[in-house]
Amino acid sequence: MSSLATIAHDAGKLISFALRPRQTPWTAIEYADLLRHYEEDSELRAIVDGVAEGMGLRIVDATRNGLFLAAVDGSPFRLAADDYKQNMTAQERVLHGVIQVAIAAFSFPKADVLDQDDNVAPAHVTPVKLAEYIRQFAEAEAARSPAETNGDDSDERRAWREALARALTMETGSGKESARSLTGMCRHALDFLEGQGLMRVVDEETAVYQGTTAYRIRLKYHAAHELLTLMRAATSPGTNT
Repeated sequence: MSSLATIAHDAGKLISFALRPRQTPWTAIEYADLLRHYEEDSELRAIVDGVAEGMGLRIVDATRNGLFLAAVDGSPFRLAADDYKQNMTAQERVLHGVIQVAIAAFSFPKADVLDQDDNVAPAHVTPVKLAEYIRQFAEAEAARSPAETNGDDSDERRAWREALARALTMETGSGKESARSLTGMCRHALDFLEGQGLMRVVDEETAVYQGTTAYRIRLKYHAAHELLTLMRAATSPGTNT
């Protein structure tokens, strides 16, 4: 291959690695080598950046931990609601949005640790603990301003009402956790993130999850949500340990 063709091939390989949710430079030597070349070779970097942009992808960060991409509006790589969970009701979509924010707040109760590379590990989280965390926050919000809660039809207020109305846990006829319970919804949310390479299973038997480096980096650049700030502020020391 010509020099340009070789560089283009390497650019494609690097983007390909970045698009594999569970692939890391620590498990693939070629990925680590390409990342080093990306940092050192301006021509390779320009081609990678240009190809990614043409594919509707934005480079969020490039470190020794990986090349991290985010899909922009209109990108074929941008996830739709049905990619997350099919046939959700409007209430379920809102509640699942709250669950995702809660996972971020639970995993990183202090925003400043997002800038500390991997020196601070995110908290371990289970579906049960996460459901209890959301329920407690919803109860606190309802108690804080019950009149406002009853008259407010904002998405977040509807989510709190939905969280309070949902059974915390509920078994199916086969003895498994129902996907309709709050705990079951939290399990789906964590499983989805694990499939995207944003969570890892620490203990399968007890359903313990922990955020990955990719999750921390995405939160670092995309966590400016008022609800996330509120949930962090409401978390007392020791709540999610």
